[in-house]
Amino acid sequence: MKNTTHQWLLILFIFFSFGGCSQRKDPVKKASEVNEEKADHDQINEPAADFIVSVADARMMDIYEGKLAAEKGTSSSIRAYGKLMVTDQTMLLSALRSLAVKKNITLPEGISNKKENGRDNLAEKSGKDFDKTFAKMMAIDHKRDVKLFKQAIDFEDFEVSQFAKKYLPTIQTHLDQINTICEKQ
Repeated sequence: MKNTTHQWLLILFIFFSFGGCSQRKDPVKKASEVNEEKADHDQINEPAADFIVSVADARMMDIYEGKLAAEKGTSSSIRAYGKLMVTDQTMLLSALRSLAVKKNITLPEGISNKKENGRDNLAEKSGKDFDKTFAKMMAIDHKRDVKLFKQAIDFEDFEVSQFAKKYLPTIQTHLDQINTICEKQ
């Protein structure tokens, strides 16, 4: 009887100990919480921080998706667009990191859990299904990003506003290009 109780306690201990390991804290939420704390102490501009965290999340996702498209894409246009994503988004993310350091804004260490789910879903696709899913995801994401960058142009924070103004044309071009690819599919 005593051994059975100990065995159950051991099983419960192992279950609860390792159960917490499987749930990863969302890196975007974690960065946002740190930035909220800084904003509460007037160390940073919260809308600017939210924009920068969101843009970092999207750029990291675009880089991953771009690498995947360059490798798995069946059409030359999808592969070329994937390579463009890796090049342009890496450059944009680098500029964003510099701005975040200057503004004392904490960036996420990885993509959000929501984007991670989308990434995993895309990685499972192959063939024409991959191309269609990739193009659809890119179109949705870049449409959202164009709206986000347009809003950021009006921010009180001059440097963040200028960043949005500088990179909006790049994001808009990406949206236009993926829309053209979608029309041809």
